[in-house]
Amino acid sequence: MIVVTWQQLGFTFIVFSAALGSVPPELTEAARVDGAGGWRVFRKIILPMISPSILFTTTVGVINQLQPFGQPYVLTHGGRANATQTVVLDVYEQAFQNLRFGYASAVSVILFIVVLIATFLQFRISRRWVFYS
Repeated sequence: MIVVTWQQLGFTFIVFSAALGSVPPELTEAARVDGAGGWRVFRKIILPMISPSILFTTTVGVINQLQPFGQPYVLTHGGRANATQTVVLDVYEQAFQNLRFGYASAVSVILFIVVLIATFLQFRISRRWVFYS
């Protein structure tokens, strides 16, 4: 978990830096002139302005968490008693070590459907809090 978090940190930092840089300073300055405090400026101006970036990073993060292959394979090769076995690592082993291509294809399609449903749910829920303007 630490490896994946460290791996995603740079990407997330760059996306949020760009999002925060795109918030017009005139909006935050006008809110402060009107008497808004720091928390209110963040909640009412900055957070809605960066909400598309939040949706993007959470969607990419969920997809990446549902498909871990590199980290468990490189670090543990599945671990003792398959302690770090993931679906993608199992697909790889079934297809290229056990030569069960049909089984690996079926599991891959199921994984695709799970990722598709998770992404659909994220976009459905995000209609309430993501503002494109």
